[in-house]
Amino acid sequence: RYKNFLPTPKPITQAVVFCVMDISGSMGNHEKDIAKRFFLLLYFFLQRKYEKIDIVFISHTQDAKEVSEEEFFNSRENGGTVVSSALRLTNEIIKARYSLQDWNVYCAQASDGDNFYNDSAECVKIMENDLLPKLQYMAYLEVKSDDNLLDEFRNSFMGVSYTPTESDLWKAYKTIESKYKNFEMTIGSNRKDIFNAFRKLFSKKEAQ
Repeated sequence: RYKNFLPTPKPITQAVVFCVMDISGSMGNHEKDIAKRFFLLLYFFLQRKYEKIDIVFISHTQDAKEVSEEEFFNSRENGGTVVSSALRLTNEIIKARYSLQDWNVYCAQASDGDNFYNDSAECVKIMENDLLPKLQYMAYLEVKSDDNLLDEFRNSFMGVSYTPTESDLWKAYKTIESKYKNFEMTIGSNRKDIFNAFRKLFSKKEAQ
């Protein structure tokens, strides 16, 4: 006599990937090459899961802006670094263009970790209050330069273990990594590192 209607969850078949990269003076061609490979691996990984993938490119020095793919990977700028500007812009774009009911949102961030004094605390605040509650997954890659590779070789030759220097941004992010299952971080200084880092980060995500 009565019709019963049961809600059926609608699977989300589309995702957006935010690629956020530091392009300040300290990020050279080597660092950008490593970051580019990381972003591409993320894109190919998500292509297997979704029918539609959007990519949003955000680059930043002390200011952040949405850019084209060509500008994202080829621009070279000088100036300081304010990472929070990029995280804030990411959040604004999500709110304006990507409804969480219709999109699964991912973010990959690459930086050498050099950041303006006290801004890393602001980054943590934005991550906890605005971004991480919205994201399916976020990965932070801290890119090390060729100088770090040389240090690693020298220490290896001398029989000394090599430990990369942790930046202020890395230390700040480390305080929240254990709190959120959808946030992980790793360090990479060469192409091999990137593949291994990607497997480490996303094998856990895929298992979930």
